[in-house]
Amino acid sequence: METIIVLGADRVGKTTAIRNTKKLLESFGSSVLVAHFSGIDPSHHSPIQQFTDSLSDVNSNSIDFLILDRFVSDTLFYEPYRAKMPPISHEYSYEVESLLLSCSSRLDLVLIEHEWNSDIENRHREEIIEQYPKASHYWVHSQVKKREIEHKEYYKFTKEYLRSGTIVPQENIHTMDGHLYDSSVTLSYCDGLELP
Repeated sequence: METIIVLGADRVGKTTAIRNTKKLLESFGSSVLVAHFSGIDPSHHSPIQQFTDSLSDVNSNSIDFLILDRFVSDTLFYEPYRAKMPPISHEYSYEVESLLLSCSSRLDLVLIEHEWNSDIENRHREEIIEQYPKASHYWVHSQVKKREIEHKEYYKFTKEYLRSGTIVPQENIHTMDGHLYDSSVTLSYCDGLELP
C-alpha cells in the first residue's frame, strides 16, 4: 500500500487535489481509500486515537493507495490553537508516523502551500456567509481576519514541524504550490507513483 498524506491550511485546495488524484489513480485500475481527519472527539482516549483506529481498519483491507486528508501534525496545531487544549507531545506523532511508515510500501507527504491573498480571503468569506447568512458585515470581516491569523500560524507551525519534528524522511516530503488551485489540479508528483 502506498500512502499520500496531504496537509495545508483551510481552503487551499486539499479536497480538490485529493478528489482529482483519487480519480486519476482509479483510472489506472488502482483501489484508493481516502481518510479525512478532524478534531479530537470526546470519546477518544488519546489525541491520536482517530489515526490508530483508522490505520487498524486499513490493515484489514486490500488497497493500493491510502490518501490522508490532514494528519497528526494538524492535531498538534489545531487542538491547542482552536480548542485551547494543552500542547500535545510530539511523541504521539512519532507513534502514528512510525506505524504508517511500517505499513506503507511508499509514503509521500504533500504540503499544499498557499500564501494568504484575496482569493483565499474570498473563499473564507463565502464559506462564512454561507454558514451565517444573517451575519453583519462587521462580524464576517472579523471572522475573516481571525482566519487569516490562523492560516499564517498554521504554516509557521507546520513548516517547522516538517523541518525538525517529523520522522518522515525529508526526501518523502513535497511542497505543492497552492496557487495552482483549480478544478483539475492533482498532486503534482503522481507520475512518480508506483502504479500497480
